[in-house]
Amino acid sequence: MDRIAAAARVTKRTIYTRHGSKQGLFFAAIEHGVVRHTRSVVITVPCGSLRERLVHIGRKALDLSLRPDVVRLERLMQWVADQRLRLPQTKLPVVSDGAVEMFRSVLRERKETSLAQGDLEFLANYLCDMLIFAPRNQILIRGSMENSRKAKAEYFERAIAMIAKSLPFAID
Repeated sequence: MDRIAAAARVTKRTIYTRHGSKQGLFFAAIEHGVVRHTRSVVITVPCGSLRERLVHIGRKALDLSLRPDVVRLERLMQWVADQRLRLPQTKLPVVSDGAVEMFRSVLRERKETSLAQGDLEFLANYLCDMLIFAPRNQILIRGSMENSRKAKAEYFERAIAMIAKSLPFAID
């Protein structure tokens, strides 16, 4: 705590006043990381076909989710969850909520598709899983996919083609 206080240029008393305990400071640091990365998920989606827009969101969110600092933060948060420590109002993983919202908003804009709210929510989560978490797991956990621009582009083309075949009403 002495080194943290010195680095922050405050007293230990100030740290304890603001955060209550070492655990409070620990959670505040995690929450700061989550907020910082969650803000960066808001992606500017270019004009184009629904397919192009979904691939754009998927690529940007996948790249963010593969950043070493995001991976470390999520691992730390998973450790906290495994220890059954109560982490106030912070959810795993860092990228998902922002990406799901981006998919949801792009799908809502599509006038020809009238999906019930529950179906829209399900589809947005499904797209997030298929376009972000499936390739992320192939890269980070299974090692069955390279973390290269080419491999990710091939994955996205194949995934979107498969999704379009199974959901032609939703994706052009």
